[in-house]
Amino acid sequence: MAAPEFIDFEWTAILLSIVTILPVHFLAWTTTSMSSDLRQYIQAIRQRAETTGRQWYWEKNADRSKPLAYALEYNPITLLLKTRRYIKRWRMLAPLMVSNQPTEILRRQEDFHLVRDRDQANSLRIEIAPATDRSSTTIESPVKLPSGNRKLVILHAFYENEADAIFEKLDRFTDYDLLLSTPIPAIRDLFLQRFDPSRAACFLVPNAGRDVLPFLLLLAFVDLSGYRHFVKIHTKRSSHLLNGGKWFSMNAEILIGDPAMTDRIFDLIDPNIPSIYGVECRPLHDHFKSNRHWLGFLMPNPPRQWQGCFIPGTMFAGSAAFLRRLADLKLHLHEFEKENGQLDGCLIHALERYLGFAAQNSGGECATFDALLSRAAQ
Repeated sequence: MAAPEFIDFEWTAILLSIVTILPVHFLAWTTTSMSSDLRQYIQAIRQRAETTGRQWYWEKNADRSKPLAYALEYNPITLLLKTRRYIKRWRMLAPLMVSNQPTEILRRQEDFHLVRDRDQANSLRIEIAPATDRSSTTIESPVKLPSGNRKLVILHAFYENEADAIFEKLDRFTDYDLLLSTPIPAIRDLFLQRFDPSRAACFLVPNAGRDVLPFLLLLAFVDLSGYRHFVKIHTKRSSHLLNGGKWFSMNAEILIGDPAMTDRIFDLIDPNIPSIYGVECRPLHDHFKSNRHWLGFLMPNPPRQWQGCFIPGTMFAGSAAFLRRLADLKLHLHEFEKENGQLDGCLIHALERYLGFAAQNSGGECATFDALLSRAAQ
């Protein structure tokens, strides 16, 4: 009778091994497959956004034979015209890229007032009192949407056409909460009419600090405790860049083009580690000269000693732990420069870089989606 007992024990051990090992291999296969699909999705979007062809000084050269086109493009007269255009452009842009000195003015939290709109559900307004105004106003408790969703999209909208394009994409994100900041009442009205008030709220904000200050203000007035992941996006127009429109479209498509793909990105991000991920990363020292004064003021150590990176354009996905860490820093209390079309050197440009530093300095990371996918595939 001992043999059957041994056989029973042997089969039990075999079955236990199968039950233990197969899920591990299945999970590894599933993760690799998901990473591969997501990588292909991102690469396809990038290829569509790539600039086709070269930029000719004489536009008709694109249709001419190459020998004639190159002869016209690189003759002395054309080279002089190119040089003249470059100098003219540099003289126009240089004043917009000066490194500003920090004001060292810190507002009080009491200078920021959250007001509810009685006429529209989930319509709020954030007002900033003058720095010299010493009046004290009670701030309402943090805004919390009742949906119970764990995923969040934070959107700042200034341009109506781009806002409408983003709204169309967000129609499919039915299990996400949506927070909009905008200085444009018409954009607010379209947003509130379109999305369920149980998961959407709009904050009307002053036209200051572009997308950065509104982002920080939302973090100061929203209850973030229930969220695990987020996407930050805005209606960026970079008219000084040749591919500004395509850059916006590429980021929007990758971040919110398909809810299933955004969910896959979130699956790879640890919600408890303060990290952010974007299409592109650049070293912190990129355009350092124009931002050295504000970075030196914001960072605890000399910025040149930091070897981190940042996500240009401030469109990214990340963990809610990063949002909570950023909210604790209360960066919205700094005095932001008035809008004058600046291209670099202001607090908003320094904070663009500082966000990457904040993630890495808090034990997380600032990296590209490619880096995230490569690690998941290992």
